[in-house]
Amino acid sequence: MGAHGGIGSVEFLHLPRLVPDYVEKAIVFTPQARPALLVMISSRAYPDSVEDAFQRAAAARDALGEGASGAAVQVALRQGRSDGQSFAVVPYLWPIGRGRFSSRWDRFRLRRPVLEWLREVTRRTVSSAPEATWAESFVNPLQALSRLEAAGERVRHAAAASERALERRSWEPRWVLAHNDLWLGNFLRRRADPAGIPAFAVIDWGASQVLGYPVYDFLALANSVSLSTASLRRELREYCAALGCEPAHARHHLLAALGALSLVLGEWPVERFAARAERFLTLMEAAE
Repeated sequence: MGAHGGIGSVEFLHLPRLVPDYVEKAIVFTPQARPALLVMISSRAYPDSVEDAFQRAAAARDALGEGASGAAVQVALRQGRSDGQSFAVVPYLWPIGRGRFSSRWDRFRLRRPVLEWLREVTRRTVSSAPEATWAESFVNPLQALSRLEAAGERVRHAAAASERALERRSWEPRWVLAHNDLWLGNFLRRRADPAGIPAFAVIDWGASQVLGYPVYDFLALANSVSLSTASLRRELREYCAALGCEPAHARHHLLAALGALSLVLGEWPVERFAARAERFLTLMEAAE
């Protein structure tokens, strides 16, 4: 805090503890009462959660390399452990507007840059999945989703169809850097930098994978910014161009991602996962 003139005060945020792996957060203010830093502390039940999330964030930034796409990944200024719990310190940034009009304005203002960022992430990190990985990483998840009763008949049938299409080699599995929870709540606003640092940062990388599944992040973001059907179709074509696949094959990538997520739900209730799978499949059908 020396660069800010020292510490003025620290205020813990009293947020609802909705999940067992909740994270405590505290804002560090300057003597002039300006927010400067955010401290995140893992829960005692999940003492490694903050450490793991920021290790994944660092891996994501490394995968993206130098430039604006990597600079958008929020990494820790400092991290460590105290009393067995992991913690991290990051610059304080501003959340997306929560009021009716401010939220709508932020969606409009950020829609284009965040979609462009996701395309650049996809271009930089896409690779073909070796055929030796198909059975474990694609066939098995698709089969699991096709048998998941809670997912509903439409999703199960779509997963089975994608598995059959893979057996015919009608589409090629790919890897990308995947965030896996990419909605506007995980974007924070910051001042744009002349050096090319974007006016937003992407947070909460705890579920991310350097070798992750494409398309799921695209639809999560499209759903969050409320794209119209026409915009969704256009953005899907541009996303698929970055991914190097036909738009008609995007549903196979989505269903593989959903299948993989269905195997690691953890604290995510299966009913909520099923609702999301149904919603994303509906968006995909509208975009095709």
